[in-house]
Amino acid sequence: MARLRISKSNVDTAQPGSVYWDDKLVGFGLRVSSAGRKVYIYRYRKAAPGRAAQTRPITYTIGTHGGLTPDEARKIAAGLAARVAEGGNPQAEKNEKRLTSVELEFSRQADLWLEHYEQIRRASSLFQAKLVVRNHLKPGLKNKSLAEITRSDIQAVIDSIPQR
Repeated sequence: MARLRISKSNVDTAQPGSVYWDDKLVGFGLRVSSAGRKVYIYRYRKAAPGRAAQTRPITYTIGTHGGLTPDEARKIAAGLAARVAEGGNPQAEKNEKRLTSVELEFSRQADLWLEHYEQIRRASSLFQAKLVVRNHLKPGLKNKSLAEITRSDIQAVIDSIPQR
């Protein structure tokens, strides 16, 4: 685990299977997979004072090299360091956000709605609702989060349904 300034030239010459740590910003690093994929990371510990040595480090993946420059990744890592210093846990927040977005995916909610609809409607109505959801709504809205779906998205799906 080498300590050096994570710069464009150092990232370009990084060896596969290595981890490099920035010499200025503690916790900011570059992980290079054995296949050569380069990912910026930030490593920190959430522990009670004096117990850091007994606490497992948490690694937050910032992004891949190419999608981010070393300076952009360093700025993000500095922001993460500030959140950790304030008592936050960026990885837990990221996981919570991901979980929330999965729970609010349109296809999941549509399935839950169909289960509810099945309890209160006739079989012929349920059959028609399932056809509309399976053939038009799910392909049109895919795995969008409910919060991301706009009126124009729904209008596009409605417009794509053939007239009968």
